[in-house]
Amino acid sequence: MTRQPDLFRCAPFFFDGDPAATASEPVPTETPSTTSEPTHTMAARAAAIFRSRPGQWIDGRVFADACGYAGWRTRISDCRRAPWFMDIENRQRKDGRYTISEYRWNAPAGDRS
Repeated sequence: MTRQPDLFRCAPFFFDGDPAATASEPVPTETPSTTSEPTHTMAARAAAIFRSRPGQWIDGRVFADACGYAGWRTRISDCRRAPWFMDIENRQRKDGRYTISEYRWNAPAGDRS
């Protein structure tokens, strides 16, 4: 008798619930508790990544690791609307056969770390 494969283990990586475990670098997952913003959504994860690196270009693959492969662009769009209203720029560049998408949050002067 052959054993059926474990469908969850057939994925490119095994997700154990920790978004930082598969990311190429540590990913903050919560926004400050002094705000009225949601803290347990994928959009909140994206906002936290932007807040941890204001003014820096961030590779889209960082967001894919933290916010889900299929929905990370939508989560970035969500950060442009309420309750975050973030001013986010996008640029694309070619790297051989691949197009790299990068994003940058232009933080207001009082929000820069």
